[in-house]
Amino acid sequence: MDTYERKLAALTKADLLIINDFGLKPMRPRQDEDFHDVITDRYDRRPTIITSNLDYSEWNDAFHNKLLGAATCRTNHARHLSGRSGRQELQDTSQGSFPLQRLLINT
Repeated sequence: MDTYERKLAALTKADLLIINDFGLKPMRPRQDEDFHDVITDRYDRRPTIITSNLDYSEWNDAFHNKLLGAATCRTNHARHLSGRSGRQELQDTSQGSFPLQRLLINT
């Protein structure tokens, strides 16, 4: 097993996996396959939290392979949390406000 595969295995086995700013950049073909594998391997076994400024309906756009993206998104339970973030409070004092983040929780 090479270093990259060991890192993916560690992500799959982590007690809690937090992925911040999902969809900031579209994934490349191999990346979306690995992401799908990690998320589906963790499904119903270990909690995963994913934050994103994308609306949940836009998450599939982050995947190169749209079918793989749809399958990955279907394995998760989306939750929208409202409230103010620290970044939002900082932004409010200067130039406006940030959109609320979306949060995906897989338990």
